Amino acid sequence: MGNFFDLDAWREQQRIAGINRKITDLQGDIEDYETAKQEVETAKTDCGSEKDDWQETSGKMSDRQVKKTGTFEGEMAESLEGYISDAEEENSTAIGKVESLVSCLETQIDAIDTRISELNSEIISLRNQI
Repeated sequence: MGNFFDLDAWREQQRIAGINRKITDLQGDIEDYETAKQEVETAKTDCGSEKDDWQETSGKMSDRQVKKTGTFEGEMAESLEGYISDAEEENSTAIGKVESLVSCLETQIDAIDTRISELNSEIISLRNQI
């Protein structure tokens, strides 16, 4: 009878060891997701800063007056005004795209947080089996 008890104890030890390996693997996955999250957060911050810089520059550019009496008049003033208008439009489009990118990065961060939460729930469930 002692051998059966020892076999049962050995099986239980193996079961627990398997659960602990799964927990260790999941913890490694969580670390990978945390690293990825930090990288996405950094990209989001960088994009937000660049967008803010562009908005500031665009604002300064739109405040400039190209048509100045006695200096820039006629065809040259019209050309310069057109270039500035085109540049403002391009900046506005770029700013909109960056805002969209920042939003997508935020969505990705939320998805990573959700996955981390799921992995933590799996770990809790596994620990409850021990």
